[in-house]
Amino acid sequence: FDTPKFDTPKFDTPKFDAPKFSKPNFSSPSISPPSVPKFETPLLTPKSASDLTSTSKPKITISESDQAALDSYAASLSAKYDELNSQAKGLERAAGKARQKANEAKRMKRTARNEACENRVGGKIICVRPVGSGY
Repeated sequence: FDTPKFDTPKFDTPKFDAPKFSKPNFSSPSISPPSVPKFETPLLTPKSASDLTSTSKPKITISESDQAALDSYAASLSAKYDELNSQAKGLERAAGKARQKANEAKRMKRTARNEACENRVGGKIICVRPVGSGY
């Protein structure tokens, strides 16, 4: 299969020279960063070996009756804590059960709403319903 020859007409386009631009010369001044001042830390030597040990509470001696009073006070506060802790745990269990009931009611509400919206305009997704319908 031979294609026919087609000669395009010859024409001259006008010459166009774009103006030439030279980039401007710019030289920035050289800036050197300031030098960091030098600090020397003084060498501190401990005055004695006791300076190296941590300071601890001084040992206080108390009588046995005072110690018994402190022990009974600590025991009473421990018993009070145990009682309040058990009450708090009971309340937390009750709150967990109440949350489960609320979540179940929420699931039932969604199911009922979806069933009611199936026949409305937009179906379950949009569910166009009248104002005051209650769901």
